[in-house]
Amino acid sequence: MNPILMAIVLVTVIGLIGAIILVAASIFMYVPVDERVEKITAVLAGANCGACGCAGCADYAKSIVENGNAINKCTPGGAKSVAAIAEIMGVQAEASVPMKAVVACSGTCDKTSKKYEFEGIQSCQAVKGLYGGDGMCQYGCLGYGDCTRACAFDAIHIVDGIAKVDREKCTGCGACAAACPNHVISVIPEHKRKPVVACQNKDKGAQTRKACTAGCIGCMKCTKVCHFDAIKVENNVAYIDQEKCKGCQLCVKECPVGVIHVPAAIESAMYAASSLLIQVPINTLGTEAVAAWSATSKVDGVYFALMVSFGVAIMAFVGQNYGAGKYQRMKQGVRVALTISLSITVALSILLMLFAPYCFRIFTDEPLVIQYAIEIMGYFVPFYFLWTCIEILANSLRGSGDALVPMVISVGGICGLRILWVFLVVPHWNTLMGISICYPVSWAVTVAVLILYFCRGKWRRL
Repeated sequence: MNPILMAIVLVTVIGLIGAIILVAASIFMYVPVDERVEKITAVLAGANCGACGCAGCADYAKSIVENGNAINKCTPGGAKSVAAIAEIMGVQAEASVPMKAVVACSGTCDKTSKKYEFEGIQSCQAVKGLYGGDGMCQYGCLGYGDCTRACAFDAIHIVDGIAKVDREKCTGCGACAAACPNHVISVIPEHKRKPVVACQNKDKGAQTRKACTAGCIGCMKCTKVCHFDAIKVENNVAYIDQEKCKGCQLCVKECPVGVIHVPAAIESAMYAASSLLIQVPINTLGTEAVAAWSATSKVDGVYFALMVSFGVAIMAFVGQNYGAGKYQRMKQGVRVALTISLSITVALSILLMLFAPYCFRIFTDEPLVIQYAIEIMGYFVPFYFLWTCIEILANSLRGSGDALVPMVISVGGICGLRILWVFLVVPHWNTLMGISICYPVSWAVTVAVLILYFCRGKWRRL
């Protein structure tokens, strides 16, 4: 007999015998399973993240049915999962408090530096084992993305050297917190107004400043303005008791280094809502228009990311100088930031218009899609300078402790106007131009209000 044929027959026979054994075992070793376990498993988030304290969703479902475990421990599933489980178990639904991850670190690349260059395994755990990490601050985010890899919801990424949480995607499962060797990530109840301290450096103020210009210096100014005894300074760093905190945000305004802030939940939610509404009329223009809109968003995302970086930098600069009472230096820094960022905006705008066809060919070869994308960019790019002004002015105000007003102006001018535009203008002008033009219009309105407030507010008196 042919040796190859014999081998095939032999492997086939072995496979059949194994299958028979498995079938027999499943019959004789069958253990009845409560159908409620399968039903509960089906209504859970399915992330197997371990936030509930169990090995996975199936294990949690089993513990609910067999051991009477609480039904509100699936944070990714939220209230929807709790209600479904309550119905399956025939019990009253328990309150499920939304949880979100927060990162206690503000040490971006421009605010701290490295002790050495790490060339080993790109892992926070790995670099932590070598002299406590490569950063000058031994307490901060290591920036090698263990949290990103642990997140099943794509809700946390490394941006400018530190972890940033996408609060829209975050489910509060805690996987990122468990993966962080420096324990800079925690999961707290979501609140739209309660601030957090984005630092956990326990060194004295002077030493902290040497390691990171954005670190908490333990000055205790925040404790003095808090009327609810919600802030304590322990081991040279501030801590906020979220249960005692009433969300007055006086500590945010008082912090001289800008390390206390409110997670941007409201603003990001409004931006997401306005973008979703604008997508609706875009979808009515055909698949080519939808593809062009998507490609345009990816290309101009390069510009927006750059301007956001400028905004973060000027906010830190203003915060430091405002806290030190160096108002003239603060104002000069804003003027320089505007000059530099506007110059870059003009240069980048010219490049984007010149090379737009080549950029869009990265995403598609369809001539009509490319044509539509270039048309959309033609409505956006000439007005990019307006967005640059928004970023610089709004973040300058935030750096001086005025966080609420620029948020209201931005949300109202950009998001609010776009929402109104969709309902009032688009029904009568449902074209690419009619939809796209709402962006520069919203930027112009927001800039005008920001300039007015900037010139007439406390900056004028400083």
